[in-house]
Amino acid sequence: MLRLWGKTLLDYSWKRSLMGHYDNFWKLTGQSLEYTFKKLQIVLPESQKQELTTYWLTLSPFKEIETQLRRMAKKYKLAVFSNATPKMLRSGLKNAGLSKFFKTIISAHKCKMYKPHPAVYKFANEKLEVPASRVLYVAGSSLDAIGARGYGFTSVWINRGNRDHVDLVDKEPNYIFSDLTELWTFLQK
Repeated sequence: MLRLWGKTLLDYSWKRSLMGHYDNFWKLTGQSLEYTFKKLQIVLPESQKQELTTYWLTLSPFKEIETQLRRMAKKYKLAVFSNATPKMLRSGLKNAGLSKFFKTIISAHKCKMYKPHPAVYKFANEKLEVPASRVLYVAGSSLDAIGARGYGFTSVWINRGNRDHVDLVDKEPNYIFSDLTELWTFLQK
């Protein structure tokens, strides 16, 4: 169920960007959950649906995340850039205990469109106030990493579980690693 819900949420954000019909990410989270229930023929009371929607605010980080972010934060300026609303980002980072590692938190919400639209990466780049060529963009989805590279960032896709990626023939992330430990090892070379 979670895999379908997550995939649907990304699909909804991508399609909305393509069509120019923005709804905030929190609303899309609820809509994608409704679709998932319908597709899987699950019937739940509204209170349980609301409880499930808040799941995205309480995700636990992968086991290596805190250690690697601590290392990286000592050497690099770290930022979060997400399609999530600012409130979702603040809550999620706080609940995961990761807020302390990030100097900058950027939400695509202010653009009124979603990644991988080039304007969204441009917005983030302007907020970072550094040349695109100096940004190492780390993404959890291949399409996000490919979009970031297309904009001009050096992109990394963290491919947990060796998932298939979006096949765009001649478009790839700059680098692919299985987790942040592999990325950290690479950065030390």
